[in-house]
Amino acid sequence: MYLTYAEAALGNQASTQDAKALEYYNAIRKRAGVPPINPDDTEGGPTELTWQMIFEERMKEFAMESMAWYDLVRLHYYDPQKAYEIINGQDRGLFVVRPNQWPNPTAWTFTKTSWFADRQANANSGNFKLPIPASEVSQAPLLSATEEPVPYEFE
Repeated sequence: MYLTYAEAALGNQASTQDAKALEYYNAIRKRAGVPPINPDDTEGGPTELTWQMIFEERMKEFAMESMAWYDLVRLHYYDPQKAYEIINGQDRGLFVVRPNQWPNPTAWTFTKTSWFADRQANANSGNFKLPIPASEVSQAPLLSATEEPVPYEFE
């Protein structure tokens, strides 16, 4: 929720200096054992949050929870090109993961495999849209209509 608040405080702006957003962002970093950004600028760190900072923190925070796809889909609604660039810029190869200590691992070593060459994705708009199931279209044919939607009047 803290990162959601920070993103909401940012809104459509390029950056935010919202004190509560900075506090929440730093709370996430502190819990993860990472130094906070410096809202007072006494140490020369950033004094504001940008979309990129919040996005990267979400990627790290939710790395093992399969949340990245949902963030990329949200991004695709308002900046599809950036979503494609993020996906297409990733090395999607295979990796071998080994614990650094056994039997109580606290860190891991990731090694790229040499036998898998197909490493790049080619994301496009087709990756973000699911077709409407035929059974649904047969029951409601207007679902596949190409007509413009009719505005709904609230009384």
